[in-house]
Amino acid sequence: STLLKSIVQYSFAAACQQVYIYLGLLLVQGLVNGYGTRVIAAFNGAERLDTLLQTAGLDFANALTTFTAQNYGAGKIRRVKEGFKVGFVLMPIIVAVMMLLGILGGRWLMAFFVERGESDIIAQGAACIRVISYGYWLAETINLSQGLFRGVGMLKINFSSTLFSITTRVGLSYLLSQSWGM
Repeated sequence: STLLKSIVQYSFAAACQQVYIYLGLLLVQGLVNGYGTRVIAAFNGAERLDTLLQTAGLDFANALTTFTAQNYGAGKIRRVKEGFKVGFVLMPIIVAVMMLLGILGGRWLMAFFVERGESDIIAQGAACIRVISYGYWLAETINLSQGLFRGVGMLKINFSSTLFSITTRVGLSYLLSQSWGM
């Protein structure tokens, strides 16, 4: 019964987080839709590329969650701290690769998601991913921290940071679109 309660708490928190993330994406997509089909195509390609670029960092954070949960459950707090420190040493390497690919390789990578003849869509998508790429250091800091908090069962902190980061991203999207455009 205690195990079931714990599973339900984790599942509910994770489900709420995912709902909020996708609600935020829906709101940003609604903003983008106002710019027309070519911008929609560029943004959707950039979002796919963003998801691809963030995969390594998200998987790293998930690995930290498992590592933390196992060691925290075994009472090995020193290993939890060491694992988190190692994560913060390795994170800049992962983020540097993600940023370089997004900033310098965005145009080339966008061609995998958009027809090669659609050069204006590729250029707009590359510009979008370039802007997004500058935020990877913050996104991965949040992801790594959330991995630790998930692993020790601090779900409220996880959920709160997701609420904050998604609300900020959506708010800045609407605010900055007025002066920057797409």
